[in-house]
Amino acid sequence: MTDGDIAEVFCQVDDFVEVLKKELGPRLLAGSKKRQRLRETGLCESEMMTILILFHQSGPYSSPWGS
Repeated sequence: MTDGDIAEVFCQVDDFVEVLKKELGPRLLAGSKKRQRLRETGLCESEMMTILILFHQSGPYSSPWGS
């Protein structure tokens, strides 16, 4: 997979996340205030989803811990 392909997947995922936030944002449950992280995550939702999609498209994965 080339860099251009990865960028294309990211752009599509980013567009999807924006629509999803707009549609589902008012319907989502409010988060609990008990345990809040003190800092923001380093990746946005689009970046995390892109990594997961590319990982699942990469084919069989053999774990060092077994089957």
